[in-house]
Amino acid sequence: MLLASLVLVALRPADIPLLSGLGISEVSQGGRAPVGIDTVQSQIVAGQWKEPHAGDKVPAPRGGEREWTAVTANKNGTFDGGPANGGYIDCTADSDSDKPMLLVAAGDTLVYINGVIRAGDPYGYGYLKIPFEMKKGHNEFLFLCGRGSLKASLTPVDAPQMLNTGDMTLPDILVGEHQELLGAIPVVNSEDREASNLEIGAQVGDGKEVRTKLPRIGAMTLRKCPFHIGYGDLAPGDVPLKLNLYRGGKLLHSASTTISVRKPVEHYKRTFVSQIDGSVQYYAVCPALKPSKDNALILTVHGASVEAIGQARAYQPKDWCTIVAPTNRRPFGFDWEDWGRMDAMEVWNIAKKEFPHDPKRVILTGHSMGGHGTWTLGLTFPNEFAAIGPSAGWISFWSYAGGWTPKEPNAVETMLRRSMNSSDTLLMLNNAKMEDIYILHGDKDDNVPVEQAREMKQRLTDIGAKFEYHEQPGAGHWWGNQCVDWPPMFEMFDKARYEYPDKFEFTTVNPGVSASCRGITIDEQIDPLLPSKVAAARQADGTWSITTENVAKLSFDTSRIDVLPSITIDGAQELRAGGNDSDARKVMSVQVRNNGSWIPDVIRDKDGKSPERSGPFKLAFQNRFVLVVGTHGTPGENAWAANKARYDAESWAYRGNGAVDVIRDDEVGKYKDRNLILYGNADTNSAFKLVAKCPMQLKRDSVEIGGHSMKGEDFAALYLYPQGSRMIGVVGGTGLAGLRYTDRLPYFTSGVAYPDWTILPTSVLTKGSKAVSAAGFFGNDWQFDEKQSAFETR
Repeated sequence: MLLASLVLVALRPADIPLLSGLGISEVSQGGRAPVGIDTVQSQIVAGQWKEPHAGDKVPAPRGGEREWTAVTANKNGTFDGGPANGGYIDCTADSDSDKPMLLVAAGDTLVYINGVIRAGDPYGYGYLKIPFEMKKGHNEFLFLCGRGSLKASLTPVDAPQMLNTGDMTLPDILVGEHQELLGAIPVVNSEDREASNLEIGAQVGDGKEVRTKLPRIGAMTLRKCPFHIGYGDLAPGDVPLKLNLYRGGKLLHSASTTISVRKPVEHYKRTFVSQIDGSVQYYAVCPALKPSKDNALILTVHGASVEAIGQARAYQPKDWCTIVAPTNRRPFGFDWEDWGRMDAMEVWNIAKKEFPHDPKRVILTGHSMGGHGTWTLGLTFPNEFAAIGPSAGWISFWSYAGGWTPKEPNAVETMLRRSMNSSDTLLMLNNAKMEDIYILHGDKDDNVPVEQAREMKQRLTDIGAKFEYHEQPGAGHWWGNQCVDWPPMFEMFDKARYEYPDKFEFTTVNPGVSASCRGITIDEQIDPLLPSKVAAARQADGTWSITTENVAKLSFDTSRIDVLPSITIDGAQELRAGGNDSDARKVMSVQVRNNGSWIPDVIRDKDGKSPERSGPFKLAFQNRFVLVVGTHGTPGENAWAANKARYDAESWAYRGNGAVDVIRDDEVGKYKDRNLILYGNADTNSAFKLVAKCPMQLKRDSVEIGGHSMKGEDFAALYLYPQGSRMIGVVGGTGLAGLRYTDRLPYFTSGVAYPDWTILPTSVLTKGSKAVSAAGFFGNDWQFDEKQSAFETR
């Protein structure tokens, strides 16, 4: 019997660690740039990639050549050293048959499996399981290792569809509550066809199993799926949670974990469905010991690598405030920019409804990356917070975190850099005058230099903002919970109240991000993504005097600023609300004419740009966006679209804890109210009919805009355009080379941005950003605007 047991163990499929290969360093330059130089990727895009041999040489971005050399993992199975410095590691494995497998890798930015791009695990979480078809014979795994060490292995699948408990999103159960809750878990589909008719059954303790129907899951990929959680009366502690995966009522896979039961006075997690993508997210709560409608509500944003629940637990519960911690979508997430910013404000709006508080006692704080988040959120949304308290915070990507600044920029590079202005914190500095501020920093901080705090101290002094400032002597970056739960800072928070002053200034860089303040909304800009400013002052007779800068259209909420009977704008015109209808009198909209004067416009233009329908490009990725695969191209073009959409969905799942629908172009009629991301061009994707009126036309072999035409197969394009109330984004190209170039454009990287439209030739991969063909912003009527456009001049 012992012998038989040993034989069975020997025959059981085993993991295959990838322990040797070839490595090459310093052939990839990226960072927070909208485009990078990568000489290996250039070969892939051109269709010239061949598996390397030791001694093969590749041109280096900074000149000279780099050589592929043998590399071996250490005793822990990890590749260390040189290849991680903007380099690659190429590994191979042989198989005796075609079979599904899982790639489990940590430390890679991305991987090409037999030439097909798949998501990586740059932060080394270790839970990403990528299903793929292992071919009979030779298999190649090309890892981009731009961040850290690589560890990788191939793992047999347990079932055609299986659960991955390594990356769950779970709420906590509160003692005494009986509402149904939501969780989420990655489901891996290792079949070469879509998986549908799936259900998850969730059982808490000895309770009844609750089943949830799942969305379909694409072929050979993963999706984080929601499930309902039911439960009975439970005591505090960790309770078993059993999950079963079914198809057509048949059990496919099971997994077990635990779910926590908390007392209402303890720190806890709450889940919700995000309107960004329809996924399940969580936020953490440090509850008020004495809940009251007179309490304060505090939003706290965490640092890099910190979980939201860990951020909440850094605070002692207090009688007078509830403290809420959003996730930034991940512990690293988006630096509280882009979708991290959206997550913070989505949670903030939920919290304002969920927890009793005084609407005037609203506070923002955070540490490290969250200190930066406090600066950027607080200055972007001064309408939301009475006080902000950044601790150990850095100012912006350009002061600390590697923001992109091209040297001697040409007109196109200037346009690309302008698209990033929403992340340039100092452009909105004047908004700080509307908030109470407490700056906290350790004077020996070896992570975020104290000069970041000192710079903001000087800047705030220069503009006359009111603030308190404290440097903790001898303190480093983290000096215990006091560096977030600092008593003097909380004393200031306790006293802070939101005010409606008789005089204020508001600056926004993009109305699509932040448009309103104290009853005034900037609907349109003259020059997109340059600062737009409104200064307002109430006169002795109760009317308001308004001055503007870079504003094309304004709206006034008379219930907020009490503007009636009139407003004087830019010192020249007195405007009155039009019409007798009471609703019309609540909001008075005005717009600028070509000669610079203002005229009333009570009815808002539904076809033009607005805060709800705005660029730049990345703003298409919200409103429960859907990825649309083109199916009308050549086999190669169709395969590219399917692989690219899968890669984006996997990358979004990893970087944004997200889950998106991936559909075919003939299915778009079922998704009429949601944003769409179209892959391909008008000849390969039938959904391009939805952007037929767009000034940019992208076809096989050509891209045209504003009378400019670029022909060939090697152009990539990114743009967005409205269709009704929603936005449609395009990720496409004029041929396979242009399409493949879009594979790695870093639009999910925080701090990277693109204008409303961008055209890029594949030569950018060797020549850099100065080779970008064209970029620009559409006008407020969504038509081509020569003044807001730039083209490369050779």
